[in-house]
Amino acid sequence: MTALAAYDNDQAIKDMILEQLAAHRGADEIVKGRYWENGKGCAVGCTLHSFAVASGRSDFKFSEHAVYDDIFGPGGQLLGRLEDQIFEGLPNDAARFWPERFAKAFAPGRDYSHVGWEFLNWLLAESAAASAVKGAWSVALAAAAGVASAVSCAAILAAAARAAETKRLELEFGVVNSKMADKLIELIEAVS
Repeated sequence: MTALAAYDNDQAIKDMILEQLAAHRGADEIVKGRYWENGKGCAVGCTLHSFAVASGRSDFKFSEHAVYDDIFGPGGQLLGRLEDQIFEGLPNDAARFWPERFAKAFAPGRDYSHVGWEFLNWLLAESAAASAVKGAWSVALAAAAGVASAVSCAAILAAAARAAETKRLELEFGVVNSKMADKLIELIEAVS
């Protein structure tokens, strides 16, 4: 029963899904780490629950990304997996709004089957460019650790360096996921 285009070319379905997602957000039911459990779920779980309410369907599990083909047309499953991965890496404040932002970007009746592949192509290009920067950071960190080991308080400095690296990675991960979220929305909204 895969739809041929987003929201089966029906603005009312989109509106109902967005209304349900806003209700999930308002009730603090959008959470990381689970699809759908006890009335709470991740971006995909809440979107699938919202779709079930909007369409009157209950013939699927809330962890079945394949149902995204019914919502967003062919290629929806890949887009759902991208939505899911980005959601889990976003800072919590941004993650709460991500399912609505994602669903809102799609226009009923349009074909988004190529968008997931365009995003993956962009991501590969970005990863290649970023690997040079990360390599330089690793070299600098190793050099700092080497210098620290020569000092009497090497253990403290090494621990501080590890803590700083952990915090940098957490911040970088959130920034990277925010950048990926922005790019995916840009590609979805560019479909005419």
